[in-house]
Amino acid sequence: MRFIYRLAALVAGIVVLTVSLGLGVNAQVITVPGDITVECGGSIAPEATGIATASDGCNSDPISVESSDDLSGLSECGNTGTITRTWIATDGCSTSITDVQVITVEDNTPPSIACPADMSLACGENPPAVDINAVSAVDDCSGSNVTVAFVDDQVSVNGTMVSTLRTYSATDECGNVATCVQVFEADCTGELFISDPCTCGNPNNYQLGGLNYIAELATIGSGAGETWTFDASAFGIYDSNGNPMTSGTAVEVMPGIYEFPFWVLNSTPYQIALSNGTDVAQYAGFDGDCVCDGAFYDGSVYVDTDGNGSQSSDENGLAGVTVSLMSAGADGVVGTADDVMVDSTTTSVVGEFNLLVPAPGSDYYLNFSGIPDASYPTLSAAGNTGLLNIGSDGGTAGATPAVLDCASLILDATVVCGSDDAFFTVVVNVVNGQAPYTVSDGFTGFFGSNSFILGPLPNGSSYGFTVTDNAGCAASSDSGGQVDCATVAVDLVSFDGIVQETANQLKWSTASETTDRFLLERSDDANNFQVIATVTAVGSESQGSNYTYVDANAPQRGVTYYRLSEVDLNGQVHVISSVIELRRDVDAVKIDYVAPIPASSELNIGLTGPEGSSAVVTVFNIVGQNVYQTIETLRENGSQVQVDVSELPVGVYILQISNGEFQAVKEFVVTD
Repeated sequence: MRFIYRLAALVAGIVVLTVSLGLGVNAQVITVPGDITVECGGSIAPEATGIATASDGCNSDPISVESSDDLSGLSECGNTGTITRTWIATDGCSTSITDVQVITVEDNTPPSIACPADMSLACGENPPAVDINAVSAVDDCSGSNVTVAFVDDQVSVNGTMVSTLRTYSATDECGNVATCVQVFEADCTGELFISDPCTCGNPNNYQLGGLNYIAELATIGSGAGETWTFDASAFGIYDSNGNPMTSGTAVEVMPGIYEFPFWVLNSTPYQIALSNGTDVAQYAGFDGDCVCDGAFYDGSVYVDTDGNGSQSSDENGLAGVTVSLMSAGADGVVGTADDVMVDSTTTSVVGEFNLLVPAPGSDYYLNFSGIPDASYPTLSAAGNTGLLNIGSDGGTAGATPAVLDCASLILDATVVCGSDDAFFTVVVNVVNGQAPYTVSDGFTGFFGSNSFILGPLPNGSSYGFTVTDNAGCAASSDSGGQVDCATVAVDLVSFDGIVQETANQLKWSTASETTDRFLLERSDDANNFQVIATVTAVGSESQGSNYTYVDANAPQRGVTYYRLSEVDLNGQVHVISSVIELRRDVDAVKIDYVAPIPASSELNIGLTGPEGSSAVVTVFNIVGQNVYQTIETLRENGSQVQVDVSELPVGVYILQISNGEFQAVKEFVVTD
């Protein structure tokens, strides 16, 4: 078959395509390509969307097939919508027949965004002002018509490294959002610094005698095992009861990292100083630039088990409840649709909260959310208290009670098969419970306030357990029979990744699959993995498929670890790949080999790293417990370490090598 077509440029209006077919057929029958959906930026040419064919036995003259595009449907965001393509076939007898193909153009792709370069700061130096003009963003559909906005600054402290993570967002005309993060880092080793200074919403703030006392935390990095005490050169420092501090000792929260809590008065200069007997470390506080005007109102949310409306010593507070202080909106009336939130916080581990009231003496009310399926004896159906007239000293009615409903306690248990299918673990999420929890049969291993891991357990075994929360509510879960990890629904051919300029690209392929979906997981320590993408399986029992995912939110420094799991048709999760690592640094440590696997007596480990640098070799069990640790010297040309595993129980373990800034991990199995 021979065909020739001509396609004009795509503009608003009509596009005519002419195709000549040398078939000696007639246009009594026309076959039009099916309707199709195209992502914005993709080709809408007939080569990509299909070309109509026609036939008629009337004569042998060439048949002409034309198409015209009605682009008036491209009226939605980013020039998306529908194209109505009408195909017309005409034979040598001038007989014509038509049919219609609809091409839908969608925009589901976020714009591309690039943040300004990361910056290093001096300890105590504030990041520069927000500059959205320094952020570049472009979209395939909206072009440069992308809205760039500042999201927030988040401060984190890791040892003596203080980082500010500044997030920007880019939104295209169709509402697709992409974000990027600019990192400001300050190395405060050997210096005294304040963690997140002047936080008006800190639950440890308090008011006394009409004065606001703001909670702060001084941190210093020095040698391990030292004693840092309050130094006489400090001034303007108070304790939790409003008394000027004259003494105190910092707590060594980890080797060489010391913390010292204190309070300062609102908008008042201060100086905190600590001494180790030889050196004095000082920090000069704000000079009127920290203002928490108003009154601090504190209270608690708790389980009122006896129903008397007051909190007894044996009644536990509820952690993680969102408490919002509400006031009248533009209409000046409290309790109407335009009410505004003036402050919000979450309750502490013991259920306490602290809010800043901007105008003491006015009417406010509290809004609560996140209380697990509770009833509120003193709250309306909307979850609001009655009016609270909060005085200048923050005083008002007492704590707000809530009654916990034990029927709402739910255990969400997921079986995760190991990469060798010889063992499995059960990841349990406790929903609507109150931490801390106890687990029957002596199982432990909590890795979060509402989650824990059960196992590892051998393939073919069963499990059952009961969880009791801090309020006395209990729930049970079991496997309902033997767990089968030997049968995997995916024949994985490969799983690897590529470090791109601003992202990590992950690829995997299968030979066959009878699964529901894939879970792509990411970790910064190769021990605790988080699901970053769920990808629907498209292969079959007789045919595999290739998959690609771009992790646009991958960390821009250090080593990132990935693994692949599949969720079978029964909802059971199988880890089907080994852990791979993608690194962006040249001075990282590397595990060259681990042998033998499985191991029963000695484990041989090949290491490579910066010449003469020290590395900590640590072995963790499946629940994250440190079962072995030693320090080794690294060599550029490689070195070997031997670890005695003969006394370790049979199971799956994680080997971690760290030189302080970078780390590498490897999974191995111990057998008898």
